[in-house]
Amino acid sequence: MNRSGVTLLQLVVVLGVLAVLFAVGFPRLVSYANAQVVRNDIYDLTTTLNSARYRVRKDNRAVVATFTSTPPKLVVTRGTTVLYSVSPSASSLNITCRADLKVCPTTLAFPIDAPFGTSTYDYKISITRGTRSGEVFVVGPAMNITVK
Repeated sequence: MNRSGVTLLQLVVVLGVLAVLFAVGFPRLVSYANAQVVRNDIYDLTTTLNSARYRVRKDNRAVVATFTSTPPKLVVTRGTTVLYSVSPSASSLNITCRADLKVCPTTLAFPIDAPFGTSTYDYKISITRGTRSGEVFVVGPAMNITVK
């Protein structure tokens, strides 16, 4: 008699090995996916801010960058016209002004002034998803963008 197939014991052993591999690998996969989301959101935000600065220099007209944290969003407008809009997929987006500034916009709207695309505010954009986070610093009147 030639019986081909698997026994119940063999099936249980294979399922046990697969469960252990899944338990070890899944948290790393989730962490990697969260890190990618944060990187993509940072790229989108910095690209949008740079595009807004370019638009100000090109048109010689000021724009306003408005951040909202619930839901996370960056909207660049000129008057009532929306020029750019980015909705990061990270779970939280926080904006912080530099501590020594006497005036910090309460509406989280930052003007980008003509003709050189400058801003009078220094601010930090913190992006978080799961255990991963990233920060974008916009510093100085020239709006130098640094990512950490």
